Amino acid sequence: MTAIVVDTDTLRWKATLLEVFLASIRRAQREISEATEMGAGYDGQLRRQVMAIAGEDESMVRILASDLEELISRLRQITAAFEAADAIGVSDPALGGQFTALIDGGLLLSSLPSMYRYGDPLLELEERLWLTHDPEQRALLLAGGVNGHLRAFARSPLFPTRGSEADYWRALQVFLYVNGATQAQPALATWQAAAGASGMELPAYVSLATGIREQHVDAWLRAAETHAMGRDTAIGEIVDMSRADETIEEHFGFTMEGNWSEGDQDDIVEAVLMVSHALANSTPDADAAGGAFQSVFGGIEFTLETGGAERTWYCTGGGAGMACAPGARDRISPQTIAHELGHSFNARVINHLRGEIRDLDVNPEERDRLLNGANLVTPYAELGSEEVTAVIDGETIHVAGRPPQGGYQRTDHGYATLEFPWQQHSLRWGHDDPSGNTANEDFADMFLGWAYNGFADDPAGQARYDWAETHMAEWIQQGSAPIDLAWFGDAAP
Repeated sequence: MTAIVVDTDTLRWKATLLEVFLASIRRAQREISEATEMGAGYDGQLRRQVMAIAGEDESMVRILASDLEELISRLRQITAAFEAADAIGVSDPALGGQFTALIDGGLLLSSLPSMYRYGDPLLELEERLWLTHDPEQRALLLAGGVNGHLRAFARSPLFPTRGSEADYWRALQVFLYVNGATQAQPALATWQAAAGASGMELPAYVSLATGIREQHVDAWLRAAETHAMGRDTAIGEIVDMSRADETIEEHFGFTMEGNWSEGDQDDIVEAVLMVSHALANSTPDADAAGGAFQSVFGGIEFTLETGGAERTWYCTGGGAGMACAPGARDRISPQTIAHELGHSFNARVINHLRGEIRDLDVNPEERDRLLNGANLVTPYAELGSEEVTAVIDGETIHVAGRPPQGGYQRTDHGYATLEFPWQQHSLRWGHDDPSGNTANEDFADMFLGWAYNGFADDPAGQARYDWAETHMAEWIQQGSAPIDLAWFGDAAP
């Protein structure tokens, strides 16, 4: 887009010249009126000739004068708009540039209040509306001939209740962006300043602007920060979802079935947000966190069952999703969900690989060979065949996976807690449950730690995270993309 450069002094001078011309037209209108009245006093042929010559001229000149007066007013208004942008730019160059861009796009030139007068437009805004927050002054805005965007902004809860002139413009930018009037996303600092001008923290303000629950906005912002994607990225995703009139379930492609409590639903949403941003961070080509999650987990269900034990409870994760016994209501945590999503992730990878292999046009022997190879490249299988180690105090220690002597050996090294929340299925589940010491449960807890970046802050925790991150991009492809036989490498016999 070509930037607009305006000489406001020239605009003011041209408006003055037009006013002089308007005065001349008004005089001509009066003279025509007087001449016509004089002609009306004659009898006979002369009277008819005068009226034929001048009778319509007064009306035409009156219309011309009215149109010119409107043009002059419009020119004054445009001049004031650009002066406002220049004045804002002096005190806040970034904001001034954003406001000027709005004017360059033609949006606000017809939107500014007609109450502008010659003089300092920022001072008039301060005196007439923006800093007083007077209901009567706001009514002037609504009645001032402005367009629908400013009318809606004046009525909206985003209209500031405190702050400076610049904060008003920041809040207006947010309003226009959220409502689709502008496509350029306001900077994070703009959102923060607008939130402050409304007496709110950022999550509450974004919630107010988009209609998305504050708990979900807060979880979204934390997920983006955890995975170095930035709060501005999260806000853009939230606004995109709001503009599309989607629910979080629709945006990320999951459903919640059963009598979950509101707190349970918030826990599920938090886990989905954290996992989705972890997936997106590991696949730079992903359009957004929602798309990254749907590519692997699209259509997954979180089900609270209606039958089964009430006193004891458990959850299981598989390809279709996660299912919990009725007693899980109000007892689960986001970490519970992320752990079960680790099990579902493994299932999604192997199911997708098998489906792709079955669709290949190959002979039965080759298909069997590839199916056997697919079993060896899943997350469970790779953790069960590789060793994760860390150097602590100069000594290399076993952290997870297959030790040199064979078998599988799980440890507590690298986990932030010995049990909940960062080990959902630990070694301490009792002698009757040896499944904690398996690659399956160790991987599900490592998936949880990877998704939340929640491992212990030590070399063993870093080793667990690095091992998962090293494999994750390929696993995501294996769970979502068309088959690539190079994935199997030496794994296929």
